[in-house]
Amino acid sequence: MENDSIWRHPNLIFGAIGIFVYVGAEVSIGSFLVNYFSQPDIGGFTEKVAASFVAFYWGGAMIGRFIGSALLGGAKTAYLGLVSAAAAALVVISYPISQYLVVSGQTGFMAFVWKVVWVLVTARPLFALVAAVALIATIAAALGGGQVTAKTNLLLGGFAVSTSVLVAISMLSSGHVALWSIILVGFFNSIMFPSIFTLGVAELGPLTGDGSGVMIMAIVGGALIPLAQGAIADRIGIHHAFFLPVICYVYILFFALSGSKPNSERYARTYI
Repeated sequence: MENDSIWRHPNLIFGAIGIFVYVGAEVSIGSFLVNYFSQPDIGGFTEKVAASFVAFYWGGAMIGRFIGSALLGGAKTAYLGLVSAAAAALVVISYPISQYLVVSGQTGFMAFVWKVVWVLVTARPLFALVAAVALIATIAAALGGGQVTAKTNLLLGGFAVSTSVLVAISMLSSGHVALWSIILVGFFNSIMFPSIFTLGVAELGPLTGDGSGVMIMAIVGGALIPLAQGAIADRIGIHHAFFLPVICYVYILFFALSGSKPNSERYARTYI
């Protein structure tokens, strides 16, 4: 169409907002974790220990990215089953070796061994989540003839629901539950940026370059939303200030299920 414009593609506009709120939510959570884990009713950790737990948040995002990419590209039962079994094995192994998690202070090779044991024992909830997600995907692949390929918008919607629920749980709980529910958000953040981007520039044709520029500019949300959450935290406390990321993830759910529809689907009834 000669008169086509990027502004005539609602999926791009909704997608740019989606990138804005996603990057904002991810950076907000990541930026506040050290202070959050230091709260007496959450972990009561020192800054050094709290920073160690933040690594699980970003580590979960990395693991989720591998699994999410496999699901979007078409994952086979064998691959998913192997991931599930490996993660489950790490959970099982973590119990007997936990007795070796004594007070740190070792040096040299023993210090490395202690760190490995600490990671295996401490990251047990993350490994359990990976095992559960991979098992569900394995069953879906088995029922689907040996392979499962997730639709981008449905996987994005499912992950958005998961992040919303996990952040809400963290807000409404304390201690170990609040700690790990917010850490596990990282796993489900993993595929959001590429999924939102892909859905946002769908069917733009020759306008894809311009649309991509709009999407990239939207990452400014990573600078603005954390400021807003900080201002809210100063007034109502850091624990309950996480309602802002929840709102962001709810919007992403809307985008996944409705806002991401390209014009061919959005206006299909007009041409029937």
